[in-house]
Amino acid sequence: MNIKNKDTYRQFQDPEVTIPLFHQAWWLDTVVGKNHWDTAVSYTKDGKIRAVWPYVLGSKWTISTMINPILTPYLGPYIIYPQNQEKKISRYNFEHKVMYDLVHQLPNAKMQNIKCHPDLDNVMPLILKGYWHHAKYTYRIINDDKESVYQNLKASVRTDIKKAKSKYTLDKSINTKILYRLNQKTFERKSKTVPFSQELIDKIVAVSEDKNCCKQYTLYQNDQALCSTLILNDYKTSYCLLIGLDKDSKPQGAIQWILWEAIKDSITEGRTFDFEGTMIPEVEPVFRAFGGQLTNYSVLTKTNRILGAAFRLLKGHPI
Repeated sequence: MNIKNKDTYRQFQDPEVTIPLFHQAWWLDTVVGKNHWDTAVSYTKDGKIRAVWPYVLGSKWTISTMINPILTPYLGPYIIYPQNQEKKISRYNFEHKVMYDLVHQLPNAKMQNIKCHPDLDNVMPLILKGYWHHAKYTYRIINDDKESVYQNLKASVRTDIKKAKSKYTLDKSINTKILYRLNQKTFERKSKTVPFSQELIDKIVAVSEDKNCCKQYTLYQNDQALCSTLILNDYKTSYCLLIGLDKDSKPQGAIQWILWEAIKDSITEGRTFDFEGTMIPEVEPVFRAFGGQLTNYSVLTKTNRILGAAFRLLKGHPI
């Protein structure tokens, strides 16, 4: 563990630079613990941070791993670009330099699978350093006026919102037990176990509330909670971290209304709304209907030779 890098990163404050939420020290402290993550840091000649790569080491089947921790959709490198860097060649050269610097500091985990933030749009330097790359997608609603976003919704979504408003009530108070219970129902429908605990959700919400960066939206019919979502905010993006639904109650339009309320708040606060979870087949059409911008993000994979061959066979790629 590089204590100097980690301490410097914790203390990093610059009014002109804000790190994405899932890269921040407090987030990693919360989801994995203060002593269970580290970061590579690239410095300028005068000792200022110009790029970071927070990471979490683990193991699976006795194999060392470096993957995104639970409930952390994005991680990987984050670059702080110099001001007035107008030429593309200057930007590309800078990206190569800082990414090479970061990679050389990373531990040699035998299995790496990193989902990167959508803001990272050039992973060529990492491909040249032996990473495999493929794209995943999310839908994002870029900050715009509410009326134009509303008109861009699929007609059926607008209809569902109107129907839901006539039948349900909306509550914006925090209730992690309801949030967790509805997520349990969502996983139970798929015959799966919830991969996170009530305790972890409580910790995330407690810290996020203290930092004024989370909101919960819950729909009720009488006293029965039908749908609930947890939204986390950083300086420019609102992330739909969790959403749970009591599908047995057949709440028509519940997801559509609850997400529309969250989207409206993100627009009011000047943030982009990130749906996340867009690659899940039964979820993607629901999110697509909101008319957001399809946005790719990079997934970086790196393994040793034997694991790499097995991985490519499993993925259907030639060795």
